[in-house]
Amino acid sequence: MRGPRGDRSRQMVESLDALPRVVPSPGFRPVHAKGVCLEGTFTATAGARELTRAAHMQGKPIRVTVRFSNASAFPRSSDDARTPDGSGEPRGMAVKFHLPGGESTDLIAMSTPFFPVGTVEDFLEIVRVQIPDPTTGKMDPVAVGKFFGAHPESARWGKLLKDTPLPVSFARIAYFPIHAFRFTNTNGKETFARYSWQPQAGVFPLSKAEEKALGPNELFDELRARLDAGPVVFTLHLQLAGAGDDVNNPTKEWPADRPSVMAGTLKITGMIADQGRGCESLSFNPMRLVDGIAPSGDPILAARGGAYGLSAARRVRMARGRPSSSSTSRSGARKPSSRKTPARRSVKKTKRRH
Repeated sequence: MRGPRGDRSRQMVESLDALPRVVPSPGFRPVHAKGVCLEGTFTATAGARELTRAAHMQGKPIRVTVRFSNASAFPRSSDDARTPDGSGEPRGMAVKFHLPGGESTDLIAMSTPFFPVGTVEDFLEIVRVQIPDPTTGKMDPVAVGKFFGAHPESARWGKLLKDTPLPVSFARIAYFPIHAFRFTNTNGKETFARYSWQPQAGVFPLSKAEEKALGPNELFDELRARLDAGPVVFTLHLQLAGAGDDVNNPTKEWPADRPSVMAGTLKITGMIADQGRGCESLSFNPMRLVDGIAPSGDPILAARGGAYGLSAARRVRMARGRPSSSSTSRSGARKPSSRKTPARRSVKKTKRRH
């Protein structure tokens, strides 16, 4: 991508490289490196069809690939990780809808309902103030404090990460694509809306005591055990913008009393067999859209689209020459095994409790 927008996208990708905890492992995503892909179907409702003419929103079952992930850049990060200040990491849920004719469209969500910054300039600055001093190896607390003091939306996001308990399961988290999109139906009527994925099993966090017992791969092991017992189901909801709602600022949530449409049901039925070619080689992009759904004027959304494309291209280049592992998937999560391990049995007990 060339031009000002492409430059901004490139700056977003390159800015992350300066953070030690986000230095990408060769061939892995620069963030959300540890993940796992699953397969299933999505079936839209009549309510979704009334809002958009998009191909995957017409009511026929659509094959999907779903990737759950931790936010960290390290492909072998621990599922129980918190930063020194006590912050947990967001979890990700990316869904690729495989459309008739070989096309696809993506929906990328995370476990926080808003983004910490609303402009690319603020994104670059929040990354910059977190770069450790080369002499001390620590962030400058004055610079960090000054930034968060001038950006209350970023401070609110940081507080949310500290206050949110770790999840009991990827299947018991609500996920938010955070950006607004413009939906157009067959009659040409346009509606701005924001998505959310709601788990059929309900949102359920861990207690503090359970957090201490969470293992390094517990969320991934729990997901496999849960799928052994049956499908994992989410419903897709569209919150409709009201008068005065800012459709271009991902830091601002809309009032909870805005009307909402249940847009469809996602049924996840199993693991992708080849987590390399069937998962980690896939590129998800929030700007990979189809007729009937268009982006808002959100500058973060526009820049993320280019950044995801640049990151995917770099990941392919970096993957060349990286040795494969027979004991782990490309995501760093253990491959499925027919042998039941003690860790897996313990996860099944957790699943029965929650």
